[in-house]
Amino acid sequence: MRKQNSYILKNGAELIVREGAPTDATACLAFIEKVSAQSTFLTFGPGEFGLSVEEEEKVITDKNARDNELFLLGTLDNKIVSQLTVNSSQRPRLRHAVEFGISVDASVWGLGVGTVMLQYLMNWANASPIVRKVNLQVLPQNERGIKLYEKFGFKIEGRKLRDNFQDGIYSDVLLMGKLID
Repeated sequence: MRKQNSYILKNGAELIVREGAPTDATACLAFIEKVSAQSTFLTFGPGEFGLSVEEEEKVITDKNARDNELFLLGTLDNKIVSQLTVNSSQRPRLRHAVEFGISVDASVWGLGVGTVMLQYLMNWANASPIVRKVNLQVLPQNERGIKLYEKFGFKIEGRKLRDNFQDGIYSDVLLMGKLID
């Protein structure tokens, strides 16, 4: 098994954070389907993720093979409660800048899961000889998320106008980034 760490959450529960494996694909897809119905801050809703188990296995395998990508899981009692993925280009001019997305099960909101996952990400990025910038996109309405990202030193760098469409309404998306020095 790949590297894993243990953290104690605000409620005393033990969160295990580890890099995903292809054998996690089915559980990952079930988790994504569950959280897609819990939050409007994701880029997909219920039934919209659109990957088969085999495609998810390949995503995990590919991320594990790249030195500038990450597929991270947070688990409680062997049940996925958070997922964080880091995407990047493999082009030499772009591979230093990565972008992540995170999702956390509503049952553990407010317990520090997002903080733990982000800390793991930042430790990974700081230890990387390649990653020099971490980016993310967030809806302006996601005030708790923005506050968390700012706590880790992310700054708003721009805005994509009308980039998200939900329930007949267009929303802007904020672009946030953090330099790794």
